[in-house]
Amino acid sequence: MNKNVALLFGLILFSVPCLLQAQTAEERKADSILQSWYGENSPSVGALVIHQGEVKLMKTYGYANREEKVKAYARSNYDLATLSGQFTVMAAMMLQEEGKVDPKEKIIDIWPDLPGYCEGVTVGHLFNQNSGLPLLNRQKIYADIHSFEDLLAFLKESKPLAQPGKRSQRNPLSHVLLARLIEERSGMSYRKFVEKRIFEPLGMEQSRVYKKGWFTGVPDKAKSYYRGDDNNYEPAGAFPSPYLEGPIGVFSNLEDLQQWFMAWEKDTLVSDGLLRSAQRINFIRGQKNFPGYGWTRAFNQGDKYLYQPGVGHGNSHIFLKVPPAGITVAILANQMPLFDLRRRAFELVNIYSDKKYEPK
Repeated sequence: MNKNVALLFGLILFSVPCLLQAQTAEERKADSILQSWYGENSPSVGALVIHQGEVKLMKTYGYANREEKVKAYARSNYDLATLSGQFTVMAAMMLQEEGKVDPKEKIIDIWPDLPGYCEGVTVGHLFNQNSGLPLLNRQKIYADIHSFEDLLAFLKESKPLAQPGKRSQRNPLSHVLLARLIEERSGMSYRKFVEKRIFEPLGMEQSRVYKKGWFTGVPDKAKSYYRGDDNNYEPAGAFPSPYLEGPIGVFSNLEDLQQWFMAWEKDTLVSDGLLRSAQRINFIRGQKNFPGYGWTRAFNQGDKYLYQPGVGHGNSHIFLKVPPAGITVAILANQMPLFDLRRRAFELVNIYSDKKYEPK
């Protein structure tokens, strides 16, 4: 063998193990962060980390279906639960740019059957999660309130939490009303609008909105589980049908979510100006976290970040964006409850960020 060729060959052999070690060191750190949530015969957890537009981690652990021994993978579709509201907000923002949705419009002018305390509430309050309307918790969405008529009955027997604009709080009710508005102003069903106007343009090929009624199909759907003591798991049961679209109903996966997060960075679906406005903090005195436009905004080490949990019916998720670090994290799991999701997400951020953030 030529001496120079032999030297080059030796350098390649020496460098490959070093490169492999550098590539797997970050994965090993991620494994250690997530390891308490998966084990032998456990439901799954998946993690996606994007840094400056590049996927740094996309990994799944455990089973999408324990009984049938189906391992989770990047295209396993999870019930995003209350994270579905982000897609509702984006759809409404698209209609806003088309002049079909006006943030200044009063909701009682849109739906005159609403109770009188809704008089001062506008569509903008629904976007900003500061309507002061009664809190519609996720248990009621999954178990009791399955139609707009059910919702009207709930509102008429409830009392408002605060005056409009005085307090912000994550409230799935806002996303129910926005979904209803999307249907009325677009002339399309909510499901069709999201799939045709969001999923298809972004190339989110496997993602679905759960179809009401018969012949529902979600490809590669992860089964949902409740997690008990000593890591015992019970199936959560079937997705409710009928159900109220808007706060729940979207199914997606780690592979497709790359495109979804990019839609919050570039003017693919709505303009840069509206994206920036949607992610701006709407300060309310006395609060540390500020929900609105499908995200909750807060500060860590002086930097603004955005996050949103997704919980419901045997699923626990979180999306986290740290714009100064250029990092976005998603953790998806077909089991609940899982605690400390935001802390674990920040620990994943710290693997790839030069600046270290407080895990909280």
